[in-house]
Amino acid sequence: MNCASLEKIILPKEADNFKISRSAFEGCTALETVTLPKKSDSTTIGYRAFRDCKNLTAVNNTDNITKIYGGALRDCTSLKSFTVSDKTTMIGKNAFYGCKNLKTVTVNSKTKAPKLYANVFAKTNSALTFTAKNATAAKSWKSALTKSGLKNAKVGYMHYV
Repeated sequence: MNCASLEKIILPKEADNFKISRSAFEGCTALETVTLPKKSDSTTIGYRAFRDCKNLTAVNNTDNITKIYGGALRDCTSLKSFTVSDKTTMIGKNAFYGCKNLKTVTVNSKTKAPKLYANVFAKTNSALTFTAKNATAAKSWKSALTKSGLKNAKVGYMHYV
């Protein structure tokens, strides 16, 4: 795909069963932001969909993401944070591999972590932290991250006053 000058992707506000296909925006090095549909039954980010989008700093409206396939955001070296939806059931192998500036993952689940495949967060920032909604979700994420190969993950949860 010739997308060298593509800086923003703004998808429709509403879309049922929205899918970003395999390698759809792979190598779009100028891409900085992606805005996903705000209302959707489900949103799927396909295999290598945004791989090597070196300037990608934000993926907005992640509330409806159900699946993130392998290598979907691999080597997006400018990505600093990401929010995982409570609807997310699976994050594929190497999905965030090499996102060396990824420092914060916010987990919107109140119960269990999605299925995490191998090396989901490998070669990311050593200060990467995960913040869950509560202690139950934090414990589930810690276990899933350990099984996926991230043994020293920092997982906490939000304390409400």
